[in-house]
Amino acid sequence: MRICKIKATKQVIEMQSAATEGTLLKNAISAGYAADDVEENVVDAAGYAAALAEDPVYIANQEAAAAVIKAKAEAVIKISELEAELQKANTIAALKVIVLELINCIKVLT
Repeated sequence: MRICKIKATKQVIEMQSAATEGTLLKNAISAGYAADDVEENVVDAAGYAAALAEDPVYIANQEAAAAVIKAKAEAVIKISELEAELQKANTIAALKVIVLELINCIKVLT
């Protein structure tokens, strides 16, 4: 497979499994990158994974995805806790607090 990345930042801007030599460079130039700013490399699956591990955009996207997963897991736990609190609530004010917290959990989950 071939990858094309920005030299200065190591951002992978394209990957193709069956491209011919120079295809990704042409694509990058067509997309507005300067030829001197990008490089095309032949890599195997491990090389592609290694390139992604250095790609700051890929890393940021992975961290953001992990944060979403963590927030959703925490919301599910919070809903279980609120279920228990609901059994103890004995005033409208207490119920209002629980409902607002449930709404926040639902927002995270959707």
